[in-house]
Amino acid sequence: EQSEKFVFLHISNLIKLKNPQKIISAAIKLFKEFPDFELQIGGDGDVETLNKQIQENKAESFIKTFPIITSKEVSEKMKNSDCFILFSDYENFPCVLLESLSTGTPAIATKVGGIPEIINDRNGVLISTNEDELYEAMKKILLKQTEFDHPEKLHQYVEDHFSIKTIGEKFDKIYREVLN
Repeated sequence: EQSEKFVFLHISNLIKLKNPQKIISAAIKLFKEFPDFELQIGGDGDVETLNKQIQENKAESFIKTFPIITSKEVSEKMKNSDCFILFSDYENFPCVLLESLSTGTPAIATKVGGIPEIINDRNGVLISTNEDELYEAMKKILLKQTEFDHPEKLHQYVEDHFSIKTIGEKFDKIYREVLN
């Protein structure tokens, strides 16, 4: 169901490391000023704790949770969102960002692990693990103060840089250099 509202999305296992509660707090703060968006948050984890936080803040009208979903549903959700949020304290090389970009959805993500190798100013916003920075980034994107590449171009970026074929070619090149 495509919503007319701007949609922020977070999907993960909802562990503390992923900071789902901080994402909710930032959304609650943003909603006080700009009540024209929705946050969809969920995945394979403790949705109950999130629901409690949402209810305590009377935020049910604009923050929707969902349980674990199939990978087909994940890509549907991504396609129907305007911005993906990954607010982790630590990541290696999160495939979820590549999935989001390949569906044409830009992302806000923390500058940790391999994330800066994926996100640039044409496809998202890099922030520290500071809640105020998350709020500011959400606000900037909601108010269209940032311009990202078109969805097709975001998809192409993933194909060009991170597809199995591309990675295979990169490894091949490295091996040849090492062996020569």
